[in-house]
Amino acid sequence: FCGLSPLSQSEIEIGWWLAPEYWGNGLASEAALAVMLYGFERLNLPRIVSIAQPPNQRSIRVMKKLGMHFEKMSTDRRGIEVVYYAKDKLGIEPVL
Repeated sequence: FCGLSPLSQSEIEIGWWLAPEYWGNGLASEAALAVMLYGFERLNLPRIVSIAQPPNQRSIRVMKKLGMHFEKMSTDRRGIEVVYYAKDKLGIEPVL
């Protein structure tokens, strides 16, 4: 799965979930780039965010490949600490 969903009333999050046997093949990066471009170009979103738990370095690597930048550590709605990355529509191009 890869898609966009509301993170809050003012922010849209991109997220991806793959079965472990598919990790490490570039599928998350490829799907996330397509979804991000759709969000910016077709939905005209000004900004897209993504969150992950700090130990989830694979997802953080995908965020960086997409050209997202670290903004903050935060606590999500369930009380879990997460890293918070974001990209503006006019931001740096992805580095895939």
